[in-house]
Amino acid sequence: MTRPLRYTRSELSGASMVWLLRVDYASRSFMFSSAFVPADNLPTDDDGRPYTLDGSLGDMPDITEAFDLLASTSSARSLSFRGLVFPADIAALIEAGHDLGAATGEVSLWRVGDSYSDRLVWLTGPLSQPEYGAQGEPVAFTVEENPFDDLAIIPSGQARASTSSLAAVEVTEVGEYYPTVFGAPGVYTDEAGATEKIPGTIGVVVARTLGACDTLVIAGHQVAAATVRVWSGGSVNEAFPVNNASDLLGNTIATVDLTAATGPIDRSADEFFVTWDNGGGAVNDVGGLVAGGGDLLEYFLVRSSLRVDIGRLTAAKPDLNRYKFSGYLNEAVSPWEWCEINLMPLLPASVVAGPDGVYPVVWRFDAVAADAVETIDADNGLAVRDGPVSYDAEPIDVRNDFRIDYAPDANTQKTQRFVQLRAGYDRSNVNELGSYYAEVSAGRFGNATASKTVPIIYDDATARAIVSWQVRARGLLHRSVTYTVPKSFGWLTLGAVVKITDADLSLSARVALVQAIRWATEETLSITLLIVDDPARDI
Repeated sequence: MTRPLRYTRSELSGASMVWLLRVDYASRSFMFSSAFVPADNLPTDDDGRPYTLDGSLGDMPDITEAFDLLASTSSARSLSFRGLVFPADIAALIEAGHDLGAATGEVSLWRVGDSYSDRLVWLTGPLSQPEYGAQGEPVAFTVEENPFDDLAIIPSGQARASTSSLAAVEVTEVGEYYPTVFGAPGVYTDEAGATEKIPGTIGVVVARTLGACDTLVIAGHQVAAATVRVWSGGSVNEAFPVNNASDLLGNTIATVDLTAATGPIDRSADEFFVTWDNGGGAVNDVGGLVAGGGDLLEYFLVRSSLRVDIGRLTAAKPDLNRYKFSGYLNEAVSPWEWCEINLMPLLPASVVAGPDGVYPVVWRFDAVAADAVETIDADNGLAVRDGPVSYDAEPIDVRNDFRIDYAPDANTQKTQRFVQLRAGYDRSNVNELGSYYAEVSAGRFGNATASKTVPIIYDDATARAIVSWQVRARGLLHRSVTYTVPKSFGWLTLGAVVKITDADLSLSARVALVQAIRWATEETLSITLLIVDDPARDI
């Protein structure tokens, strides 16, 4: 068992920290350290028995956590090692059938005096591109982990209409995936403030009798809806009770029985669509509707094959759940691929890989000095600037006029609403809104437009919130600066709000976000800070 997340400030202050590399190979473990550890201070197992350190890591590996603003993910995590001398004949072990490429490595941070089980594991993965020679010659390799390599598929291959999954007189849409539905697709507010209902998702016809539809599968999972509105074609609709059940293969499905029709529904229609106007689609483990951005990200990530840092994901959910989404998918895709393409571009967050799995880092554009959890003060000698201040983008990348088209009709694919945020907006147009940041950006860089059709939004407030954070992120040029600080600052996390004071740069308690943390030595860190330009806050 390893310790959670990271060391605290008090645990780091005054402690001796050592990076450890353990290589599991040929039925034994080899351990290397970044610094000399006296025999009476060696890491011990839970029974107090000391581990043997087999050699030195040599040069300090480049151990960095980072996120990029406006990037959905961080890159693969890897560390390269050279010059490791193993107390074994690697060549002989390989010829005996012990493939070095099948070995695994673990990189961890250990506080001298602690049990080995209290280490903080930073990276675990297979050895990539190993190199070796005769006994006593150095070995080189890379420990590599691709934290975003998702091998799962949603919906699953069995979650589809077939004669083996359904008891029906006539299964007419064989091979069609059961839809995965979230939020309340098909319900939106028009420009006058009235609630409108349109086809939001497809219904899968799984049973017909003499050409008349008997049963629709409306979702391949339990749903919150008590009733839904079913459309035959694009105009005639009728409300039906929802039945949460199972198919013959044990898949949970939600169905409606059209034989109970009492209104004008045309059961002989070729296509049927569904409006979720009474309860919505998927539910989470506590029975709540999956609609908020954090809940939706969690719903897909826990169905992926990725390791997920549930603790940090849970902590980020309140910020992400401000954004409400509704939609469906009915084609097989990896859960993470779906999130990366459809969800993450709409959320002010990056998903990064940490020691305990992937998790979202929220971009706190609205942070103020009172939100800061730490101060980086170059004037008191504890922080030393490492290089110049740099801009994170070019003026050509700036955007300050954003339009989102949303609320699609599942039958016609036409969107029903749009919102546009721009400088000099038309106050008489309910679809337009203004922003001080758009005005400042347009004044500095000129008008620069961006537009997007979003099929998973039906909520006006969400569409407006998205264009509002996007102008904060893309309307101005942000800067980054790196400082070398003592290891006691290693308790900070990516995205944490801090204040910078640096008289040389005319910075006084300036708000910034922690963008990268790099262990330069066992005693010092390089922390890169993102200075988010906020003219309204910083006047």
